[in-house]
Amino acid sequence: MPAYDPGPTLRGAIASVLRQSLSDLELLLIDDGSEEDIAPYLPSDPRLRVIRHRRNRGYAAATATGIAAATGRWVTFVDADDAIDPSYLEQMTATARRTGAAVVMAPLMTVQPNGTTGQLAWDPPAGPTGSGRDAIRRILQGRLIASQHLLLERAQLRHPRTAPNTFSDLLFLVSNLAHVDQVAYEPRALYRYSIHPGSVTGSLRESVWDLGRLPAQLEPELEHAFPADEAATLLRCAQVLALTQMLHKAALEPRPTALRAEVTRWCRHRITPAVLTAAVRTGQHRSAAELLLARISPAAHRRAYRAHLRRGSTGP
Repeated sequence: MPAYDPGPTLRGAIASVLRQSLSDLELLLIDDGSEEDIAPYLPSDPRLRVIRHRRNRGYAAATATGIAAATGRWVTFVDADDAIDPSYLEQMTATARRTGAAVVMAPLMTVQPNGTTGQLAWDPPAGPTGSGRDAIRRILQGRLIASQHLLLERAQLRHPRTAPNTFSDLLFLVSNLAHVDQVAYEPRALYRYSIHPGSVTGSLRESVWDLGRLPAQLEPELEHAFPADEAATLLRCAQVLALTQMLHKAALEPRPTALRAEVTRWCRHRITPAVLTAAVRTGQHRSAAELLLARISPAAHRRAYRAHLRRGSTGP
């Protein structure tokens, strides 16, 4: 559980892990150089171990520290402002045992500040399992959410050496899924993903530019895992995904700030016919329509995306 100045939400996140029906667990809390004192949020439980970074090193470094310190067979990640269902670990490990998969993915339930719930992108294969490369394709096509909130067999894990990026989840997933033979899919949404003004997902920050850097950072991983033609197609999908997510963050900013204007302008300049064509050819019709709307009228795009969220949908 990476944490950086998490505030009182940390107490609930920790409690949701420690009250799992599968009680044989270790919770590694990686305090990523917090300036606030997190001690008041920490319960006395022998299963909880705190590891502190002397300075803030970012999400990727915090998860890498956790992986290096873990001792169990399975690893999963829970953010300090989220919560998991009491049966989460039991159900996810049962799916892994039943299928023999090294990775188990599951849908994420989103929770808005007003209590509205939704579900992030979830379009798994028809069967209970698929290949790691198929999972990468689905993630880059916006059919599965790019998130580290999944179950992974520790012996199979590797952590990519990349430049720091706030949105390191995607880099981590592509690097790990590329060499996994089998991914299982648990259909129940047992992870509660909080979206609020202070979260990375729910706000527009300078870190939004990290999304724009993601395709270039992904390119070597894709070239290593796929034939050249498919790697090029998937790289274009990554560009579509990055542009879409950047525009979502801009749409969530209610004020006409300089950052919102700059992000919108940057994205519109990159919404080219080649990008739109790639989105259509890979089945990302909604993303293509959304990017086209943003290119024509950013204001209309913001209104449409906010209405989409009010209906309880939080897919890409």
